[in-house]
Amino acid sequence: MATKPEADRNEQGQSIITKSFLKKLCEYQELYETPRLNTHLYLHYMGFVDIRNLDDYINLRALWLESNLIREIKGVSNLKKLRCLFLQNNGISKIENLEALVDLVTLNLSHNHISIIENLKELKSLEDFDISHNKIAYSYSLKGLKDVISIKSLDLSNNIIDDSEFLLETFEALPELRCLYLKGNRCLKNIANYRKTFIAKITNLNFLDDKIVSEVERLANEAWLLHGREAEMEVRKKFYERKEEESKKYVEEYGAIERQAIEKRKELKRKLEESRDEERAKIAEERKKILDMQNNKVESLLEELALKEKALNEPIDESRLIPCSLKPGAIKYESGDFDHYGNRIEPVQKKSQITLKDIAELKISELEELLIINEFDFNKVWENISCEFNCTPDTLRIYWADYTSALEKYEDLE
Repeated sequence: MATKPEADRNEQGQSIITKSFLKKLCEYQELYETPRLNTHLYLHYMGFVDIRNLDDYINLRALWLESNLIREIKGVSNLKKLRCLFLQNNGISKIENLEALVDLVTLNLSHNHISIIENLKELKSLEDFDISHNKIAYSYSLKGLKDVISIKSLDLSNNIIDDSEFLLETFEALPELRCLYLKGNRCLKNIANYRKTFIAKITNLNFLDDKIVSEVERLANEAWLLHGREAEMEVRKKFYERKEEESKKYVEEYGAIERQAIEKRKELKRKLEESRDEERAKIAEERKKILDMQNNKVESLLEELALKEKALNEPIDESRLIPCSLKPGAIKYESGDFDHYGNRIEPVQKKSQITLKDIAELKISELEELLIINEFDFNKVWENISCEFNCTPDTLRIYWADYTSALEKYEDLE
């Protein structure tokens, strides 16, 4: 295994970024030696005192420079395709030299020494901005945020903001703001009804200080801001009454679906019993013919018929008799999984997961052909298709019975 290369040092013994070191590092990190072919670069935890020699990495999308000794933002103007820049845990005191990064989406400057938010006007794509754990002391130092109306997630937690004069004015100017973190600032203790006020006035917030903003909380807080405490309580009462009515309506609808399913299940069970009786009659006729035969295969043929008859006498699994059209949809419990912009995260189905087809996807002509080949033995047909279709021998019987019933009605009409 290759050993991690040591950073080159200047005359003062400080770690610096050199082209030769970058080449060795790319090899160690299994990246491309040709700078322009790389889309990401890891330069964190290496003690670098500044940013240099990155001009050739013109196609970088993400750059990690956190936990170094960097005091100044520079040397990134040529990285025009950069989307993520991580500069947390350094010694940076000023936001500067980012004008060329017009595609930047994520910027992390947390745990530095920044006191004013400035020079962000050109970052038209910035959505995720973390400037927590810095030295911002006054609310007017936040006015530079008004230049970046694309921000969705803003972390200002654990600064030393003393006053709240320009807080709301600044955040209300950010129409896309979904997540706001202000905890750990001194000013919050002096803001009366802090959470209520901010939720009511910053209308698109999904999260405030790690806590989700619910629908009822937003509506109630807006009413409180306009008309006071009584209006807030009235809105909450009406909201929960509406939810209760919706719940009752759902229960009633579900009950109707269930009753309809029970009736349909009875009908399907009747059809299934008729289909089984027909097969039993065929087995009885076949057994009679076999008993009249005079050869040594009689015993094995009778055993085969007995197995078929045994399968027909198995109890009917009524849970498989509910047609798909009557099955109520699954009730999804929303667990509160969000990304850092406040958008709900939808579960991703694994590509490797094998999903059996519904029996309705089996063409009736294909089923008929399989039944003819297998002498209308539904168990044998099921064995042939069970790896592809979600069914049982009984669901095949019902599917075929429905088809023959429909065919008979059509013939009667003719």
